[in-house]
Amino acid sequence: MNNLNYVTLTPDEAENEFDVISVVEIKTSGEIDYSDEKPKANVKNIHESIVPEGEVNIYRISNHEIDIEKAVKIGLGVLENKQTKERVLFNSLRAVETGSTKIVRDTEIMRLTIYYQLAFPDYDDPAFNQFLDEAANYEGINNVILTKDNAIIKDLDLVMNWKKGLGGNVVSFKVYKK
Repeated sequence: MNNLNYVTLTPDEAENEFDVISVVEIKTSGEIDYSDEKPKANVKNIHESIVPEGEVNIYRISNHEIDIEKAVKIGLGVLENKQTKERVLFNSLRAVETGSTKIVRDTEIMRLTIYYQLAFPDYDDPAFNQFLDEAANYEGINNVILTKDNAIIKDLDLVMNWKKGLGGNVVSFKVYKK
C-alpha cells in the first residue's frame, strides 16, 4: 500500500477542514442504499456517515478516485477537504464499535485492506491472502463490513481467484506433440 498514508485529526480539525460526503439510507425493510449525495432535509432515514468523537484517522490514497459506494458498504466513510476537494477515507463504524482499542484498530485496518484490495486487484498482501484462505466462506470479512448483501464478498472472491489464476487471466497454449 505504497500510495496509502494516514493522518490523525483532532475533532476540531475534522469538523473545520472536512465535510462528510458519504451517506447511508436505511430503509424500513432493513435494506441499505448507498449514495454520494448529501441527504435532503425532507427525506427520512438518510444519515451521513458518522465521524467518531475524539481523534479521527483519515486515509489518503494518492492517484485514486474513491469509490464511495464500495467504501460505505465496507464500513468506511468519505470526507472531502473543504479547500482542496480532496477525498479521504475514515472508519465510520468506529463510532459505534465496542471492545478493546486493539480490536477496534484491527477492524479499521481490515476494512482499509479490503477496500485497497478491491481498488487495486493486483496488490499482493500475503498476510491478507492467508487470512482469506483460512477463513471459510469469508466469515471473518462478514464480521467487519457494514453490508450483508454479499456484493463485497463476491467482488473480493473474484479478485482473489483472479490472483490465483482461477479467473479469466490464464492463457492456455496448445501443445504440439512431435
